[in-house]
Amino acid sequence: MTSLGEGVRELVRPPFANYDVVVYFGCGLFALPLIYHYLVEPSQLRFPRFHFDLGMPFANEAISTLSLLFAVYLLGHIIAYLVISGLFRSLSLLFLACIWAEAYYAAMCLMSGDYPLRPLLSDANTIPAHLFNIALLYTAFGFSISSYMKFQRRYAEEAIFAFVLSPAGKPAA
Repeated sequence: MTSLGEGVRELVRPPFANYDVVVYFGCGLFALPLIYHYLVEPSQLRFPRFHFDLGMPFANEAISTLSLLFAVYLLGHIIAYLVISGLFRSLSLLFLACIWAEAYYAAMCLMSGDYPLRPLLSDANTIPAHLFNIALLYTAFGFSISSYMKFQRRYAEEAIFAFVLSPAGKPAA
């Protein structure tokens, strides 16, 4: 017999909320604004528009929203697949790519004098704002990579303890 709390928990728990889906949406949602900022905006491209004209405004918005969510999920799935899963490892890759983009645009600025990118959190296109932006990206990268290393260490410790504590040194099933 289940308690009332367990029944409510089962009622509100999404059926698809497993670790992989969380990683895919997390990566996709983090990547989307960064891709826009570092690739789409400087090259003056446009994001694809998810608009469907079905004759019913509610259906148009619902299909557009679901298409956008699927695109975010697919983007996160591709990123997570490229770095062999793991939210913190995937975010580390994203932040490192942003740092490389900042370095690329800074080198372009030194060669041409034009810096086509504004800082992430400011509209002021000044050197201190860009330095703050780079420091912020390095901080986020450092947090993500150290979190990844912490979790990897914990998994290694669990595997070692499972082996050591198993009877006669046989791997635990």
